[in-house]
Amino acid sequence: MSHILVNVHKDKAEISKTGHKLKEIAKLIEPRRAVIKEFYEQNLIDMNTKVNKPKKKKSAKIVKSAILIPIVLCPDNELKVLLTVRTNRVSISKNEVSFPGGKWERNDESLITTALRESYEEIGLHADNIDHITEFVTLSTYRRGKIYNVYSIIGLLKSSFYAKLNRKEVQDVLLVPLSSMAHTHEYRTNNIPYLATQGLVMQHTTFKIFGLSYAFLGLFYLLATPSYKETEYYRYLESRNGTSFVATMIWKMMELVNELLVSKL
Repeated sequence: MSHILVNVHKDKAEISKTGHKLKEIAKLIEPRRAVIKEFYEQNLIDMNTKVNKPKKKKSAKIVKSAILIPIVLCPDNELKVLLTVRTNRVSISKNEVSFPGGKWERNDESLITTALRESYEEIGLHADNIDHITEFVTLSTYRRGKIYNVYSIIGLLKSSFYAKLNRKEVQDVLLVPLSSMAHTHEYRTNNIPYLATQGLVMQHTTFKIFGLSYAFLGLFYLLATPSYKETEYYRYLESRNGTSFVATMIWKMMELVNELLVSKL
C-alpha cells in the first residue's frame, strides 16, 4: 500500500462552519431527491436506447452502489473534493477518476455503510474521521448491460490523514478545488466511447473527470454556490443543454431544485 498525506485545516471552528454549509446543501436537495433519481435513471435509459440501441434495455439488471463525496477544507481555507484514480485492474471504470465507493453487499446495513466501508478499503479513510455525513443524490450509469444506481453521501474530513491506497483498485488520489468548476475553459466536448454521445470533460492536472463523477461534482458545485444562475459554469451548461447528456442532466436537475425554491417564496 502507498501512503499520501491529505492535509486538513486545523481550525475546528472553520471545520464546523463548513459542516453547517453542507447540511444546508442537503436541505436544498432533500425534497427533490426522489424526483432527481427517477429523472436521471429514465433519461439514461432513453438516451442509451436511442444512441446505442441495446437489447432489452428496460429489463437490464439494476445494481445498487454507493459513493462518498469527501469534502476537504484545506489549510489555505480552500474547499476541495477528494477523488480517486482507478487502476486498470478493476472490473469497470479502469483508469478513470471516481469517488471512493462501490457495490452494496448483503452484510452492509445501509448504503451509507457501503460508501464508508469502500472508502476505508480503497484509501484508508476511516468513518471516525468524517463528520457531517449527509445524503446527497442518487444518479445512474449504464455499463456492460447493467444500470448502476449510485447513491451518494457528502462527508467533511475532520483532520489530516494518510491515504493508504489499495493498489489493486486505486493508483492515486486527487484534491480538486471546488472553485475550478467555475472556469469554463476547463471544459470541452468529448466523444465518450462507451456512450457514443457528446459528453463533458474537465481536465485536472493530467487526469480527465467525466461521466457520473463529473455530474456529481458539477451538481455539488452549483448547490454550494450562492446565486449559481449568475455563474459562468451555469451559463455554459445552459448553452450545452440538449447537445450534451451530462450538461443537460445537471442543468435540468438544478431547474428541479429551483422550482421547489420558487414555490416556497
